[in-house]
Amino acid sequence: MEFTQSRPYRTTDHALVEGKNGAVIRKHSGYGALAAQRAEAWQRFYTAHCNPSLNYHRPCGFATVQLTERGQRKRRYPVNDYRTPHEKRLSLPHWEQYLKPGVTAACLHSQATRHSDTAAARQRQRAKGAVLAPARRRNESSRGFLERCSRARGLAAPLPCTPSPAAETSAESRTPATPKLSHFQAHSWIGKCCNT
Repeated sequence: MEFTQSRPYRTTDHALVEGKNGAVIRKHSGYGALAAQRAEAWQRFYTAHCNPSLNYHRPCGFATVQLTERGQRKRRYPVNDYRTPHEKRLSLPHWEQYLKPGVTAACLHSQATRHSDTAAARQRQRAKGAVLAPARRRNESSRGFLERCSRARGLAAPLPCTPSPAAETSAESRTPATPKLSHFQAHSWIGKCCNT
């Protein structure tokens, strides 16, 4: 799912789009590239859980444009105009005429009242956890792999590039026998370790 700037000559749309990319997409999927084999799972998550949660359970502000004395257009967000997109749609006159064929007002109402706001957020978090579970398992298995490599080289786990509990307590309690490696040095050390 991606938000794009769609209206010509509306330069403020770009800021709105980037705000939605951060608040909606990057909040859940992170800033890195998604693996191709996980794209379908993310699409299912956004379609089944995130989009309904945003449309029916997350309030947002709707701007009213006011002209100043100098002719500038100022956007104001009145406190009483914060509502979910579904509630805003219901407040518009003759909103039923804009529905897609096959979508009824009763269908939208049943979707909106199926879960409370809290229950919808919990359900979204559970679904997000299920999508992220394979990546977490992969990280845990790679952590075990790195520990096995360090044991094979005769070094105590954790690796020198990760902070140990002793290193976090105080600077005086650090033992000089454990060299402090940079991130690059630690990764080159891992490559040497695992190639032997």
